[in-house]
Amino acid sequence: KIYAEKWAHKLSTQLIDKPHKHLIFTLPKEIWKYPLIKRDLLSTFSNHIKTLFKNWFKKHDIQNFGLIVAIHTFSRDSSFHPHFHVILSLGGFKKNLVWKKL
Repeated sequence: KIYAEKWAHKLSTQLIDKPHKHLIFTLPKEIWKYPLIKRDLLSTFSNHIKTLFKNWFKKHDIQNFGLIVAIHTFSRDSSFHPHFHVILSLGGFKKNLVWKKL
């Protein structure tokens, strides 16, 4: 817990000074067993989340934005429950480096 708090504090000092949102993506319980068998599925899911937001921001003429995806494999009760914590900027920089709020 102490390590996670220190990591979160350090990370917060590196974020751009704009509003961010915390999102959680989870997998249906019926497929939780597959990442246990094939661990690289977790990075595949993470990459799909990144692609999803990259395409979404591109539709809004934004080239650079803030995105952090952290893979968590266990829940509070220590049971296997793969999910993804996402920190996302609420906007980004257009090609001309002007901030566009979303």
